[in-house]
Amino acid sequence: MPTNKRQAAKRGDYTDFVRSLQLITIALTKSDVRINRKRYFKEKECEITAAVVSKPAGVSKNHFDLKSKLDVKLVGKASGPLFELSADYELHFHGKSPIDRKFVERFAESDARLIIWPYLREYV
Repeated sequence: MPTNKRQAAKRGDYTDFVRSLQLITIALTKSDVRINRKRYFKEKECEITAAVVSKPAGVSKNHFDLKSKLDVKLVGKASGPLFELSADYELHFHGKSPIDRKFVERFAESDARLIIWPYLREYV
């Protein structure tokens, strides 16, 4: 809960920014997959990890671009890496003018993964 009107206004500004966004394009620009099938079928215990990193690639008056990298790894307890997938995406958004670069950076660090994750799931 905000402690004063200034904090409430800042939080509302970011919410308004996010609500104004329209995803115009998303493109898979690079991907790489490594699989060790023999070890995969022999492994009894595995651990899966997933990471998403997004960064602004350009900010204009009413639009911005993000570059996102997604990594998924499946590691066997006894045999090491079994499956590795890396996918790079470029995203283009339009929003209410003027777009604040600080909001774009915040969006890239937190909320962008909610947009990207379904595309990765479909890709896998």
